[in-house]
Amino acid sequence: MEPAAIPQSIAAKPPLFYTLFKRPLLPVAVSVMLGILAAAYYPIPSVIYLTALLAAILLAVILRALKLDVLPPLLLAAFLAGYARFTLALPQWAADAWAPADEARVSGRVVGLGISGGGFRQYTLDYVTLNGEAVSGRVLVTARGNPGGGEGDTLTAVAELKRPEPSRYYGGFNARGYYLRRGIRFTCFAASPGIDPAQSRAWNPAANARLYASETLSRYLSTDSAGLVSALLYGETGGISEAVSGSFIGLGVAHLLAVSGLNISLTAGAAWLLCRKLRIPIPAALVISLLVMASYVLFAGFTPSVLRAAVMWAAMMGGLAAARRYDALSSLSGACVAILALNPLDLFDAGFQLSFAATAAIILWLAPLMRHAPRSRWGKGLFGSVGVTVCVTAMALPIVLGCFN
Repeated sequence: MEPAAIPQSIAAKPPLFYTLFKRPLLPVAVSVMLGILAAAYYPIPSVIYLTALLAAILLAVILRALKLDVLPPLLLAAFLAGYARFTLALPQWAADAWAPADEARVSGRVVGLGISGGGFRQYTLDYVTLNGEAVSGRVLVTARGNPGGGEGDTLTAVAELKRPEPSRYYGGFNARGYYLRRGIRFTCFAASPGIDPAQSRAWNPAANARLYASETLSRYLSTDSAGLVSALLYGETGGISEAVSGSFIGLGVAHLLAVSGLNISLTAGAAWLLCRKLRIPIPAALVISLLVMASYVLFAGFTPSVLRAAVMWAAMMGGLAAARRYDALSSLSGACVAILALNPLDLFDAGFQLSFAATAAIILWLAPLMRHAPRSRWGKGLFGSVGVTVCVTAMALPIVLGCFN
């Protein structure tokens, strides 16, 4: 959205100050990320950073009252807020090395489905009990074949639980960090788990809607087609066969099976265009578009790419309602702060990093690149398509190399 007029005292300073004044959310987002990184690698007692956070907020209030520059204490407060948020989000069991010594009877509610190579099915369990005693954290159960079941069902199995291990060499897969970000405390293999669907359909409206959609697709489509459509529409990969999944991986387009910002743009954009086609007043069309977007986010799940696109779309609609110019970089920064406020562990997720890096590359680099595009319509379109690919690849390549070796 269009920022306020630039005071002469700011405009007279170097361009960096001008940029920060126009987009204050950008340095705030960077400060929050730095605070999370500092908390992950350099933990300190909570009384120190909480006291410093209160002091920074108080200093910002005083400077604001004196009509002085509040950006330095604001950035310090953002840094400390990120530090505190990471510390609060880290589960208490994260540093606990305890695990059952023998096989245990594990039971819990299925809150996620997935597929694994070799004909295995994965179930993420929450509200877990081990040998009848409740424990914190989730459990990832890998089962051979397809025992059935869906979100909300109760799964019970006798298995040996293991704690995910960190990477043993540079560039290796850090299973412990990956599962920690998803709240998974233990993993196990179960040859024949029991599924109890008796109490499975009343706990989560979004899960019920996904289940109904999957059952409807399965009724009218083949098994492979229904699983593929479910993955493309709302990211439900539990119904995809190993052959179909392997084909997507082999072609290098496995990312299409994950819900992304494209789904948000198509869903909310279609609602907006339909409302305008029906000549619905702009305020009502904005509300309808945002409600459709929010419904889809609840339906598909709160992944970083979905939340990023949702926040940016909401900012764009808000700017349109307020008759203010939309600033994509400020919107992206706001989305970053919002997502990290919900789950600061997402900062270490490859999906979060790739989603924001790719979007930032398009915002920062595509417009200057398009100044050199041909004047013809087809030439400009082709140049833009190639330009997007080049920008995204250049920004994402270091992350891909670092995360996937």
